[in-house]
Amino acid sequence: MFLFRIRRMPAIALRRLGFGANPMRRRSDRVEGIAYGVALLGAMATIGLAPSFAVNTYQQESRTAAVQRTERHQTQATLLEAAIPSGTSTTGVRGTSFVLVAWKTPDGARHTDRAKIDTDLPAGATTPVWVDRDGKLVTAPKTPTGVFFAALTAGVWLSFVGVVAAALFYWTVRLILDRSRLRDWDREWAGMENGWPRQVRPNDT
Repeated sequence: MFLFRIRRMPAIALRRLGFGANPMRRRSDRVEGIAYGVALLGAMATIGLAPSFAVNTYQQESRTAAVQRTERHQTQATLLEAAIPSGTSTTGVRGTSFVLVAWKTPDGARHTDRAKIDTDLPAGATTPVWVDRDGKLVTAPKTPTGVFFAALTAGVWLSFVGVVAAALFYWTVRLILDRSRLRDWDREWAGMENGWPRQVRPNDT
């Protein structure tokens, strides 16, 4: 019995998609079944591509991180003004402040810019900053953890977008078909009402 049901599953799936010799099935039902099949295949294809997309993203982000590690280095900067992070959140995490700092490159050139500081530091204190080959402030190179979560987010996001797009496609097609069916039902009902004898018409007073 179980094997018989398994063998019948393709036929059942085809009937649900609108195929099969059912005289009660309208053309709109077949179109809806096809739309459902297209949406289902699209969602499955997107989910299937998500791992490959995540791997490609991981490889690309890893290359970017490797380049950043060669082009960026950490140096010590001196605060030209006191760093007073703004407020404390309800979770106890302190805010950040952007203060003017100064640092020197290996060639002795002096640079100044505003850096994000998340601790209380007085003017004249030093703090580590990341700079590029030109001595300009930059963000820290991407970490392995950051690369991993960027790839994971890319894969999950692709799956989510694919499923949502498929659902919206099917919902739009069904909405259009439902409106068409309602118009057809109104016309059929009007035709049946006009064809009934006067004494048996519904709602006739």
